[in-house]
Amino acid sequence: MTHNEPLWLMPAPDGHSPTMGAADVPDGFRPLDPYDLDEEALAHTPGILVSGMCDQRHLAGHRAHFDAFLRAGGRMLVNGHVVEPWVTGLPKWRLLEYHGPRDLGITRLASHPVWDGVDVEELLYRSGPHIPRTREQLEQFGVAGFYGRGYLLDLPVGTTVINGLGPLRAPIDVDFPVAEGRVVVHAGLDLAIFARTPGTTLTRLTDNIRNWLGGNA
Repeated sequence: MTHNEPLWLMPAPDGHSPTMGAADVPDGFRPLDPYDLDEEALAHTPGILVSGMCDQRHLAGHRAHFDAFLRAGGRMLVNGHVVEPWVTGLPKWRLLEYHGPRDLGITRLASHPVWDGVDVEELLYRSGPHIPRTREQLEQFGVAGFYGRGYLLDLPVGTTVINGLGPLRAPIDVDFPVAEGRVVVHAGLDLAIFARTPGTTLTRLTDNIRNWLGGNA
């Protein structure tokens, strides 16, 4: 059995979350509930997208399998607040002290295929996933900080900081190697949520993620 589609680990992919809404899996991804994860599933995918809603204690039970997947050249994109590293070298999340939107702005520090063509200034405010807004309207009606309100600690050797948070440019998006594989960590709300924002460069995120993880365009 072979698959070209990256796995998308998310709780209850066929159900409905009261906080996140119905699952909306774009073409080219293979959704899988993390409680159905096994070694065979990892053996037949080029990459893994991990929702920040996953049970990290459960994922830690598969740590040896994840490490082996990465050592063999797999790729993984991790969303959310890592409090229990379930992959070797996975950096932990810490809340940033902030007092307003200025403290939560995003600065591009290095190029990366996942954020190719994405205007990071569009990441600061959010006013709903299906309501097109101009930047001026977002500044008036939007809420800052959905992209992330924390940063990553204990970065592994060889880490590239892709995006920084606030005036300190604290690492919120990073990429690091694990043997022949690579891991990207986004310390905030799932990137796929931002890809649903119409009329912005953020809609590129879905294709970028799939392609970086090794899926078909």
